Amino acid sequence: MTGNRTAPEDRTAPHAASAAGPATAPATGPAGEAPEPAVPDGGPARPRRRTRSVARWVSALLVLAVSAAATAYAVTVPERTELPGLETPHDGRWAYPALKLPALPSGSPAPHAEDNPAGRHHADLRDLLVPLPRKAVEDDTVPVRDGWVETEDYAALWTGGKEVRVRLVEEGLRHIAARAWSMPDGTRVQVFLLQFPTGPTATVYQQDLAPTVPAAAGGVVEDAYTVDEERRPEGVYILSRSEEGAKKGGPSLRYAYISSGDTLGVVMFTTEEGEVPDTAYRQTVALQAGMLG
Repeated sequence: MTGNRTAPEDRTAPHAASAAGPATAPATGPAGEAPEPAVPDGGPARPRRRTRSVARWVSALLVLAVSAAATAYAVTVPERTELPGLETPHDGRWAYPALKLPALPSGSPAPHAEDNPAGRHHADLRDLLVPLPRKAVEDDTVPVRDGWVETEDYAALWTGGKEVRVRLVEEGLRHIAARAWSMPDGTRVQVFLLQFPTGPTATVYQQDLAPTVPAAAGGVVEDAYTVDEERRPEGVYILSRSEEGAKKGGPSLRYAYISSGDTLGVVMFTTEEGEVPDTAYRQTVALQAGMLG
């Protein structure tokens, strides 16, 4: 009989131990985590540990997204020289956009191709103008209309403008594409592309025009340098001239002829005070030569 009385107690012992479990559990769980709260009998278990893990992942992803957005903004907005880790001394170059030559009409050869003896530029001449650099403001004092300038307006920029205009007409000038702008430092830039019937015609005109002095010059203009020895596209020739009026307290002028097939480019830099920025001048001339190459 005694054995029969103790049997029920033995069967209920595990249940009693389970009920007492939370009260006698250690203060902390694995790895020092706080213990799980007691769950009432019959109630669903709450996945608190999983919830905390998900929350941590969401927080990490949000931090990563904000960091990525901030980095993208920092890269796209400031100038290159202002980016952390990319600081370089300003060398005087202007920030031009990437140059891209226009597509030629189907079946048209390049200006310096063997099957193009006239050196004809078949692309729209306005698409061959060097683009505006950053911070440039278009100069509306130059009468440019839809990218073109009239012959008489261009001739007026030179001494003996009437003779210049007559000579252009005699050489069969087709048209003149133009772009003009000013920079924050006061430098004014004018770029002209004169297209003639053939390459030899353009070369002859350039040689005859060389002694002509721009009206902006304050004195005698002397040869500065020929850029044949510098990097330039094949078939493109550059002659640069200058009148450094800054040495005499007046305006300064530098300009270059760029001969390429049937087209003659003229890049003109002027300043009211101080010298023409040499690096930006050479950079602009080289880029315009590249567009005509």
